[in-house]
Amino acid sequence: MELIDVVLVATLLLLAVVLLGALDLVLGTWRRRRHGGRRREAERDLLAVVVDALAGADHLDGARRAIREAEPAVAEQVCLAAGRIVGEEERALLAELAAAADVNQRARRELRSRHWWRRLRAVRLLHVASDDPADLQVLADPHPEVRAAALLWLSDRPRQLGERPVVLPPRRPSRDATELLADALVSDAALVRVAAKHVCVKADPPPLAVLERALELARRPETHPLAAVAPLTTIAALGGSVPLSFDDFLASDAAPVRAAAIRAVAATAPEQTALLARRHLADEQVVRIAVADVAGRDPAAGALLLALAEDPAWQVRQVARRTLVRSGPVGRALLRRLQQAVA
Repeated sequence: MELIDVVLVATLLLLAVVLLGALDLVLGTWRRRRHGGRRREAERDLLAVVVDALAGADHLDGARRAIREAEPAVAEQVCLAAGRIVGEEERALLAELAAAADVNQRARRELRSRHWWRRLRAVRLLHVASDDPADLQVLADPHPEVRAAALLWLSDRPRQLGERPVVLPPRRPSRDATELLADALVSDAALVRVAAKHVCVKADPPPLAVLERALELARRPETHPLAAVAPLTTIAALGGSVPLSFDDFLASDAAPVRAAAIRAVAATAPEQTALLARRHLADEQVVRIAVADVAGRDPAAGALLLALAEDPAWQVRQVARRTLVRSGPVGRALLRRLQQAVA
């Protein structure tokens, strides 16, 4: 065979391979789109059945049968979609339907996955389908997004804060939800701290043991310097009487910690606001902003609030003047007098 024949045959073979590859790609795309269309249609149909069942208990048997017969992926997606639209009253019925489709068991198997996004999806499914305190093990997951999702699970089930023990992976000691939630409040990950604060604010009664442990952790030298900010701002959001001491945080070297401590003291012991305002009137800007924000809670701090309304920093002046406006007729009159004097 001559060289030109060899080149021709090789070219034809290469062209055939390219054509077959392109055909396979086109057919694969078509099949995926067709399958995806059928799956979306199945999800819509099943979601309609589930919503009807949640609206009226007489459709519950039909929904249980339909979700049991559906493909696992379809059943899981419908549970996630329904979980975003149901209220507290319907959540128990949705959990019952999810249990009928073994959503819980498959999600718990996914919790052992090496991939954090699979564990995250499993937590979201358990948020819809599970009330088992054993599932609190995900509060100790190494990935912050998974831990934050687990905290949202806990926020809808505050009674689990008293459950013990929590089964953690091998070679790690069992810990209850209180300890894990306190760890989350002083976490390095902002997403985890925000979720933990949401749990604490939503819990009734307020989880004082969690806050006390979080502040204890924040006092440890190995903890990052701003660890106390999240538990202190949580206490400020809760308000009321909290039998905890914040004196060491008021004297912290970190200005954000001092500011958070001022807010916490003003929320729990407003009679001390005037004293705090005098002590921190010349502090750093973020601290003066906190003082200006809370000074209206104590009438004795009125003169100090006027001084802050003339602060060199624009942000401090604005916060102080808003506080004067919120203080009522007397505060607004003082603000008008100040504005006239400046003019």
